[in-house]
Amino acid sequence: MSEEQSKLVALSAALVPSVLLLAIEYLIGQLTAQQAILPYFAFALLFGQLLCLIVFVKGQICPGQRSRLIRANSALALYWIVWLVFALLQQSTSLIAYTVCGLCACYAVFSQPKDAQAGRGFLLMAAAVCGLGMLGYLSVFLSAANADFLRFNPFAQLVVGVFIANIALVVARNRVQGFIALLPLLAIALLAINAFAVLVWLFCHAELNELQTLAMAIYFVVHVLMAGCLLWAGLKNHKLNYNGLLILFFMAASLPLWSAFI
Repeated sequence: MSEEQSKLVALSAALVPSVLLLAIEYLIGQLTAQQAILPYFAFALLFGQLLCLIVFVKGQICPGQRSRLIRANSALALYWIVWLVFALLQQSTSLIAYTVCGLCACYAVFSQPKDAQAGRGFLLMAAAVCGLGMLGYLSVFLSAANADFLRFNPFAQLVVGVFIANIALVVARNRVQGFIALLPLLAIALLAINAFAVLVWLFCHAELNELQTLAMAIYFVVHVLMAGCLLWAGLKNHKLNYNGLLILFFMAASLPLWSAFI
């Protein structure tokens, strides 16, 4: 395979998460018939980009790994571009603000200066933009109705963000093995926190019929399956490849989909 073909394959692989997230968001919109108050997976994308920025700033990576990770990170711009078009059509200032945060982070990574000190400052600025976007998301989430908790639950989105970063690092053939090894552990911890938060919310706010009970049972079964896969990989000292990560990513991204039945 030529270098150009290799780059095209890597770019295609990096675009898949954004395409899947957009498809799931479309399904959620069709099932709920409600206009989104903010991008469903904005928090996940911003967190994933933030994790990649940590690698750029703290990771000991060679120029080749850096350039591949830049391309993988830039592929996330597809998600933000689609939402920017939607926000402009809806004339929603808040939606535009989130998309601008995400696109600014993508641009900062893509155009980071080669000078180490200047590049570090550029990337830290991008990290601050991601942080502001996440804080903005949380402010809207906290003011939203209780019924929107499962759709916009930030704990579930953090899990998705971990897999976004992990997929980007695998696509970029990055060798920060210590950091990559921590990501499955982080995902397991976040799955446990999310399951606990959802159980508390259900106990306090929800009265479920049979269909809703089935949907929530599947919701928690997905948690168990994901945690089991991650624990098995850790115990066997098995590194997750792209296909395995993509399956886990899809499982995590499908969690808000079950909220359509609540």
